[in-house]
Amino acid sequence: IRTYDEIGEDSAMSRPHFWRVGINMGLTHPLGVGIRQYEQAYDAFDFSNGRYGFKRSVHSSHVQVFAELGIIGFSVWASLFAYAIFVCLRLRARAGDPARSPLESRFLFTAANGLLASMAAFLAGGAFLTLALNDLTWLTFAMVASLDRLATTELQPAAAPPEVLLTRQAPAAFRAVPSYAAAREER
Repeated sequence: IRTYDEIGEDSAMSRPHFWRVGINMGLTHPLGVGIRQYEQAYDAFDFSNGRYGFKRSVHSSHVQVFAELGIIGFSVWASLFAYAIFVCLRLRARAGDPARSPLESRFLFTAANGLLASMAAFLAGGAFLTLALNDLTWLTFAMVASLDRLATTELQPAAAPPEVLLTRQAPAAFRAVPSYAAAREER
């Protein structure tokens, strides 16, 4: 937006150019140019000789990850999305378990759908915005992991006896605190 007057009609063609520059960065530096370093490295890789300005943004979260973190970083990035989508689909299937209460089933199904919609929106919108390091992206992954954990450990089928919840061992971090461990045993 700051350079629109300078580049005029070329504005629509600038994004594919920035993406090509980012891909060249990732291919030239397989480990990437470094986090938040695309703009600093842009001028060295700009094959248009400044036609679209200097120290420009990549305008794509996915290309940003490839350019800044390289092939390994991009593989991890893509794997995170693929696995998170897989987990959400698995959660939707678990929601149909007849042993679950209707409330639990509805919660799992709705939460999984919401997270899937969030990731789909980011995958599409992130292709045009530099938001790979946005907190909400990483919060979505954390929510998927939490929901999966909740669905496998906390949400017990309705037929499960209450003793199942009480015999579960406390996490290691809480076992180190005597007051928590003692309170847990008393229950």
